[in-house]
Amino acid sequence: MVIVDQVAVPTRRREDGFSLVEMLIATALVGLLTLTMFTSIRTASQSWKATDRNLSASDETLFAQSIIRKAASQISPRITQVSQ
Repeated sequence: MVIVDQVAVPTRRREDGFSLVEMLIATALVGLLTLTMFTSIRTASQSWKATDRNLSASDETLFAQSIIRKAASQISPRITQVSQ
C-alpha cells in the first residue's frame, strides 16, 4: 500500500509470469512462424524436385544427341560406278 494524502491506496502488484492474453498472442505468433517456415520448406522442396526433373530430361536429350552425332559422323556416301 502507498499512502497518498494520508489515505492508504492499495497498489496493484504485478505477479511474476505472463497473463493468458500474452500467452495466447505468443502461441499465435509461434504458430504463424511455424506455418511460414514449413510453407517455405515445402516450396523449396518442390522447386528442387522440378529442377532435378528438368536436368534429368536435359541430360537424356544431350545423351541422345551425342549418339545421333556419332552415328551421323560415321556415315559416308557410297560411290558406285555407273555402267554405260
